[in-house]
Amino acid sequence: LNMEEYKASILIVDDTRANLRLLTDLLQERGYTPRPMPNGKRALLSIEKSPPDLILLDIQMPDMDGYEVCRRLKSNPFTRDIPIIFISALDEVFDKVRAFELGGADYIIKPFQADEVIARVETHLAIRKLITELESKNAELSYEIAERKKYQADLERLAIMDPLTNIYNRRFFFERATKEIERSKRSASPIALTLFDIDHFKKVNDTHGHLV
Repeated sequence: LNMEEYKASILIVDDTRANLRLLTDLLQERGYTPRPMPNGKRALLSIEKSPPDLILLDIQMPDMDGYEVCRRLKSNPFTRDIPIIFISALDEVFDKVRAFELGGADYIIKPFQADEVIARVETHLAIRKLITELESKNAELSYEIAERKKYQADLERLAIMDPLTNIYNRRFFFERATKEIERSKRSASPIALTLFDIDHFKKVNDTHGHLV
């Protein structure tokens, strides 16, 4: 995907057709891909099928208001990171506070100015892009760290395991024995060592070879 050619998808949710048309035309002129929705229920279905990059959300709508739409989106792990800009005629402080408490990224009061809408859209899309890039880099770093740990564990295993029998080798024995002897001295407790030998094993080696 060529990010220079990519047109950000912006979902517009408003029950007023004039507002939908105005915002749609405004975003199209600026090179974005607007997706107008007349109510909250249809907006949620559309978002579930294809999450947008940003949402412009009206508050006062029939059946389901913007607050409820925002609450549902923020409670869903698949949609909670989509930035939501409320565009509403409600200009009381408690309306704005509630919008931000529910997870809104910004709040624009109607009647809105075109330049203000575009400025805030560009700001939150830029923030969203930076967050996405950071998450991608963090994921790559986490994967690289996990791979390095796995590689280190493999090296450590190879250093102490016999590749033929998958049992601990001579190096591991002496390292472990040294630690056990030191522990025995510190705790003044006895330590025992048992050796096993297999009779006539040389004949097996001489007859069938060491691999067998």
